Amino acid sequence: MVFISYSWDSEEHGKRVERLVKLLRRSGVQVVWDRDMALGKRIPSFMEESLQTCDQALFICTPRYKSKADERDGGVGYETNVITGDVFRNHNDMKYIPVLFEGDWDSALPVWASGKLGADLRQESMREYEKLLDALGGREEAVFPPARREVPEDEPEEEPEPPEEPAGPEERRALEQVYGELLELKAWLVRLEYTENGGMRDPGGAEEEADGRTETLDALKETYDFLLKKETMDVLEAFLRRWQDFMYLYVNFERVAEAEPARLAEWEKKGRLARMFSAKPDVRGAMRSRYREVKDACNSALTAITRRLG
Repeated sequence: MVFISYSWDSEEHGKRVERLVKLLRRSGVQVVWDRDMALGKRIPSFMEESLQTCDQALFICTPRYKSKADERDGGVGYETNVITGDVFRNHNDMKYIPVLFEGDWDSALPVWASGKLGADLRQESMREYEKLLDALGGREEAVFPPARREVPEDEPEEEPEPPEEPAGPEERRALEQVYGELLELKAWLVRLEYTENGGMRDPGGAEEEADGRTETLDALKETYDFLLKKETMDVLEAFLRRWQDFMYLYVNFERVAEAEPARLAEWEKKGRLARMFSAKPDVRGAMRSRYREVKDACNSALTAITRRLG
């Protein structure tokens, strides 16, 4: 169970926290926060019980949150007392994970948490969200930003590309629809679990719903091809290709894993299996590769759309 600690900065801030809660729950994370509190329950008791019984806690960092935590003001101040007492007694500092929503780490991270690494969700980056999920669930294959290339001193600087014109209202509406479908698919992907034999499964059994979303996504791409920029179309097509390969193996994993060598040799000569295997199939390795590839392709598409939306 994951507890959410945050300050009441504004109505919009509360909605952003609510979006994070919903996204975590769709990703299979059990979340508790103050809006779950039963009528008649005492707020201090709810805070204490939640912080003591949760496995991990996220604290949403903003300059106002830092001020309240440092000054031990209000509900945030009370939670800070409980947290610091828990850390002091039980030495479980890793239980508490900072999530940056506003400002920067210097202006938004409470003094008690100085030096902690956290997730930067100021731009609601799916790459940062994936890192947060890895920290919460101990998931494999954490996604990190690519390392920056060191440019030699004698290498000429590249000419900056001229800025694109911002998306107009019609394009924005199309992008928002596409983004929504992609985000739901990403939430489904990160919810998957590996099985004992190396396959994958959805604990919620929502495979058909996810596949239906890809059909919707493909239809949106074809419908709005006159509005969407080439970069957007390219990343969507790349994602849909990766999705088809992944789902083919996802659905057929048991059949491929248990097939006789002669049957495998026949399959390797045609169709998607020919692209996946060059010799006797390493089915486990193929599943992990296809899973990484489809997540990366989804991240790339979400990033491109986010950049286009500004």
